[in-house]
Amino acid sequence: RNIEICPYCSDSIPKSEMKNHIESEHVQVTCKCRMKMENSLLKDHEASSCPLRPVLCQFCDIQLAFNKLQEHELYCGARTEPCGRCGRNVLVRELKEHPRLCGTEEKVDKGSGTAPGFGNEDGGVRSRQGAGTGGGLGKRQSGGKGDLELLWDSAPGTEPHRQNP
Repeated sequence: RNIEICPYCSDSIPKSEMKNHIESEHVQVTCKCRMKMENSLLKDHEASSCPLRPVLCQFCDIQLAFNKLQEHELYCGARTEPCGRCGRNVLVRELKEHPRLCGTEEKVDKGSGTAPGFGNEDGGVRSRQGAGTGGGLGKRQSGGKGDLELLWDSAPGTEPHRQNP
């Protein structure tokens, strides 16, 4: 018989090629992650299970090692970008879901004088011209010959500063 069964993989191999088969397929190699395995398993290991295999960040498409991906994506996904529709700063990790929710968090009347994207920490909206909200961004007061704009700091104990237009 000219065919032998490989003792490692049970493949049928011609006797004349058995030595080459064992040396090329079953020789022990070390991956860059320092794991030892048969040469025939190295490609699959590098492609699917090596902790040092290259992968892309889902948020910025930078290539990095798989074992660094989770930490990087936690940081990268926590960045914010402004929504082109509502103007709010949205976490990068929520950008895919945001269009479905965009505008549903708070309804803003078009004539109300409120500006999208100017929410405060409590989720409220500050007014552009102070339309009776007491938001501290500026309130126009009409008086006599011209309008005086009252500007003040929102810090407690500060006095308003009068400024001519």
